Amino acid sequence: ADTPTELLVRSQAMASLYRGVLAGLALLFMNLLLILMARPPSADGASTAKSKISAVFVFGDSIVDPGNDNHRLTEAKADFPPYGQDFPGGKATGRFSNGKVPGDMLASRLGIKELLPPYLGDDLPISELLTGVVFASGGGGYDPFTSIPVNARSSTEQLGLFLKYKERLKASVGEDEMTRVISEGIYFTVMGANDLVNNYFTFPLRPHQYNLPSYVKFLVSSAVNFTMVRVFIKTLNLLGNSQCHSFLKKLVWLPLFQQSSRAHLVLQNFEVLCISFKLKHYNPFVS
Repeated sequence: ADTPTELLVRSQAMASLYRGVLAGLALLFMNLLLILMARPPSADGASTAKSKISAVFVFGDSIVDPGNDNHRLTEAKADFPPYGQDFPGGKATGRFSNGKVPGDMLASRLGIKELLPPYLGDDLPISELLTGVVFASGGGGYDPFTSIPVNARSSTEQLGLFLKYKERLKASVGEDEMTRVISEGIYFTVMGANDLVNNYFTFPLRPHQYNLPSYVKFLVSSAVNFTMVRVFIKTLNLLGNSQCHSFLKKLVWLPLFQQSSRAHLVLQNFEVLCISFKLKHYNPFVS
């Protein structure tokens, strides 16, 4: 058996390896973003993109958080110098960057707007709500435990903000316009680094419960869950209440949900997010 020293060295080496992998993935993401930005637009490129995409919505962690936690008691904040030193006006806005963050760049390239604001920003006008906001929280992750030490917003809490955004938009512009914005919007998620670096390799709880491959599978399942709940919320805008039950019946029997634990996890979150629908009736995996 390995000695405690050998286990510590192995753990540190694995942490270093995964930090390198995550850094590589972040670099790849930024390279893809730069390629997108470098492509010369066609004569009507910007207007075409804008006509097809109504808004940009972003979920995630500090990579894309533009300042949702500025008024929150948390260590994961960036509303002070030297952050923002290259941002217009040299202001620290809460973005974990010297300037813009990827969400800003994507929204700008798509011709939507130059800056993508935090949903919890101060006094957002209706024009900002109509064209997209960010729900990301620095320090957040797919694993609910990841956000606890730094008091960040988990992926589930971010979905909760998305639901509040829908109600707020509906109250401002009506259900038809809200449905159009949600259904024609484009959605991005940047999350997962904190789950490994600031959770699994930092605190003993998850390593005690999972070995590394099992924890990665847990994160993948959580990511699928998060994505499917988000798709479900968007789909409800296209279905109407009368068709929702039929949609749920079909959803639980898709091949993706044949594993009982995954179906259970996804539909349990549906119940939390959509209380008005009695989803347990349609979940064959819940007794």
